[in-house]
Amino acid sequence: MKWGIIIIAVVLIGTMITSTIGFIWKDQSVEDVNREKIEFDIGGSKIPLDNKIDELSAVEIPLNIPSIHEKFYIVVENKTYNQIAYKLTKLAASFGIRATKACINEEDCDSNLPIVNCNSTTIILQNNNQNKPIQVDQNCIILQGEYLWINKLSERLILWMIAGN
Repeated sequence: MKWGIIIIAVVLIGTMITSTIGFIWKDQSVEDVNREKIEFDIGGSKIPLDNKIDELSAVEIPLNIPSIHEKFYIVVENKTYNQIAYKLTKLAASFGIRATKACINEEDCDSNLPIVNCNSTTIILQNNNQNKPIQVDQNCIILQGEYLWINKLSERLILWMIAGN
């Protein structure tokens, strides 16, 4: 009888120790993932996100943002943002969402691009010295700021689209 109690006590203590070790290990691995950058493999080419998950999750998505399920237009008001537009287009396409480059007005617009307004879902990348949160005007999603800020906002939008918005 005495040996039975000792065996049960040892088993319980062993269980408590291993569960504590497992809990500590699990928490560290989740934190490590949040500090890492994500890389998408699309058709053999890798497209990395430049920001870490925890940095992107801190960016707020407005409640009134239009859903993006099948397609959207993307307007680049400064050619330096073409790389961001390319990344948005490629990643959206890999999840079955079609992105088409467009213009808001006919001035300074390539004749091959469609002219759109905020009646269609449109993401507008605007150069601005002030970094602003994601803004919504009808069906337009406006990303304003410097290059690194707009890149961060666009990557947050990518994660939002992937999550099923």
